Amino acid sequence: MKIMSLVVFSAMYWSSLHAADLPTISVEHLQYLRFRGEDLRRLSPEDMIDYCVTQKLGGRAFEDLYSQLFIMRVDLTKLQRIDGVSDDDSRVKTLKKTYAAEYSLLLDEAQRIQRGMVREGVIADETLGYITGRPGR
Repeated sequence: MKIMSLVVFSAMYWSSLHAADLPTISVEHLQYLRFRGEDLRRLSPEDMIDYCVTQKLGGRAFEDLYSQLFIMRVDLTKLQRIDGVSDDDSRVKTLKKTYAAEYSLLLDEAQRIQRGMVREGVIADETLGYITGRPGR
């Protein structure tokens, strides 16, 4: 009786795992992920920032920081070109220093996203190799 219960329990357990809400991924999607990873690997950090913004990657904080940096550039341009404030002015120095620090944060986050997407492409390539029976690159 115990063995029968164990068999029934095992069958129910494995069938529930099989019926889990797992996404279905096509070979075409895996190829897309592989090629995207290869393309993103070649992007400069600045281009990766643009990619993240256009593809809405990185979340709200990423977008907010990007917007804040744009506002800082506008403020700096206004100070220097319209108000005629020199580079030696403390407001300009502070704004440039703040901009550099926050831009560095944005670059770091874009590179973190880039590494993740490149890794996703490598995993997709390995999965394709497993499916098709060819070794990964």
